[in-house]
Amino acid sequence: MGDPGRSNSVQEVLSLYELALAVGGSMDTQEACEQFLTTLLLRRNLSYAAVWLDPRLWPGGEGDWFLMASMPPARTRTERLSAEAPLFSRLNRGAWTRVAESEPGFEDLTLERGVRGGVHAVFWLAGVGLLKLFSSDPQAMQRRDLARLKAVVEKFASSLEGALAHRQLYAEMEHRVRIQHTLVRQQDLLRSREAELRALIDNIPNLAWMKDTEGRFIAVNEPFAKASGLPIGKILGKTDTDVWPWDLAEQHRREDEEVMRTGRRSSAEIELVGDRGSVWYETFKSPIFDSDGNLMGTVGLATDITERIKSEKALQDAEERARLLLHHSTEGIFGIDSQGLTSFVNPAAAQMLGYGVKELIGRDNHAMVHHSYADGTPMPEEESRMLKAAKTGKSYHVEDEVLWRKDGTSFPAEYHSTPIYRTDELIGAVVTFHDISERREAEQQIRHMAFHDALTHLPNRRLFMDRLEQQLTQIRRYGHQVALHLLDLDHFKDLSLIHI
Repeated sequence: MGDPGRSNSVQEVLSLYELALAVGGSMDTQEACEQFLTTLLLRRNLSYAAVWLDPRLWPGGEGDWFLMASMPPARTRTERLSAEAPLFSRLNRGAWTRVAESEPGFEDLTLERGVRGGVHAVFWLAGVGLLKLFSSDPQAMQRRDLARLKAVVEKFASSLEGALAHRQLYAEMEHRVRIQHTLVRQQDLLRSREAELRALIDNIPNLAWMKDTEGRFIAVNEPFAKASGLPIGKILGKTDTDVWPWDLAEQHRREDEEVMRTGRRSSAEIELVGDRGSVWYETFKSPIFDSDGNLMGTVGLATDITERIKSEKALQDAEERARLLLHHSTEGIFGIDSQGLTSFVNPAAAQMLGYGVKELIGRDNHAMVHHSYADGTPMPEEESRMLKAAKTGKSYHVEDEVLWRKDGTSFPAEYHSTPIYRTDELIGAVVTFHDISERREAEQQIRHMAFHDALTHLPNRRLFMDRLEQQLTQIRRYGHQVALHLLDLDHFKDLSLIHI
């Protein structure tokens, strides 16, 4: 028969060799632990085996140790082992320890609930964690066997440390790849947003730009480049002095400094003289700050207001012409609003009416200058054709009325009352008038000369024939009779006939 001791030695060597093969079979931490623990249970007559890992080996890990793998498998892998447990004070005295039930500290190593009897063995897996073995056989895992097992456990610890390092490296690489992918996505998103923003600012009609605190352009749009006559690439990084005429550049510089100093928005109107002639812009500037409130520079927009400036200039010119016309016209001119108040009056009108210009403005026009007929009979406002133009929108031409002076006297006047509209809304009337006293006197003189002798100023034959015709008309209408007497005074009839 063979030597039993030699046979056991061979079995021990084969067992250790199989354990050694189980070590490092996988770079996956979980799989490596399960392979090693399975081989231990089969070859070492064990009831239980488990690997606990130090949480500090994991990124951000801290606190209690956790169960990595066990055989038989635990119901849950959420078990924790406090770093203050008495187990660790025993391990600090050596790389492994064995405690049977009859020895002190057995309870300290009994991590599993309901374990009674048997023997514990714990190996320190340097730099990784610990290996805990249990057998219900008190004679199992003798110190001599555990001493021989130590070399395999140390190799397992090294293999496990490598697997963990590989896992950490893989995790770090995976983390970096995720970061890289995130950065790529963010860069793509940023480029997309930049393209959208560029398309937006390039398609607005306003000039748009952004400058840093030194006044250098960091962004401009196409309308800005077109207005400056330079491509965008030759504007970025440059200042206003490189883009605009010196006086305009100085104006921009002063405005930018004021905006950054006060932190408030500003607006201004500027004139740019170029190939298109004079172009006016209204500029709006604001300071810009980062998320921490630090000043980054300024942003600006400019709107072409050339047409508005031209319209305002044309309006000013028209108003000036109207003012000159009102001031220098010899005709009287005044305006009446929809309430019948005098809205404007020229010096000629004020002089003819005997008022100062300020005395008439804002006063009841009808009550002051058009309140009565020529015979002094009051004229109701509703009969005033002068006021009707401001109420009905019709024009009136009148020659048979009078206007009243401040001193209570009147004069015959010819006037035109014309309605005034503003965007289809009737807002009043403008009245132009002139004194026709001399014309009336001339007309009266002509009538007198037509019907009276120039020498004697007595009625002549024309007046006689006119009155005779009137009487004959009355006779025919009412059936009356009439007698005509003709007297000749010293042949005066013959002399009169000569001058008719």
